[in-house]
Amino acid sequence: MPATTAKQHTRTQYLFPTPESVSIDSIVFYCDAERVMSIYNKEHNSKRQKLTLPVQQWFINEARRCGWAQAEFIYNVVKSNTNKACLLTKPSAKELVYASPY
Repeated sequence: MPATTAKQHTRTQYLFPTPESVSIDSIVFYCDAERVMSIYNKEHNSKRQKLTLPVQQWFINEARRCGWAQAEFIYNVVKSNTNKACLLTKPSAKELVYASPY
């Protein structure tokens, strides 16, 4: 597999992750606050800097629309601070996914 360039990595920061785009072996995907904000700002053509409740709600709704079974904001224990991150969970093979068009 070829190494990804910095430019390719930057582009992926602006794409909303889908269950299909994540490794098959993994059932969860960790999306840090920086990536959440990058995706939100790209989608809304804004320059927000804080992970506010409306941003979190939009991200959770978008995650459900994209086919994730669950999306939940948790404290970022990796960086040992009070920043939040979103934990996305793939639907199980037996679980039905309901994607609302609204």
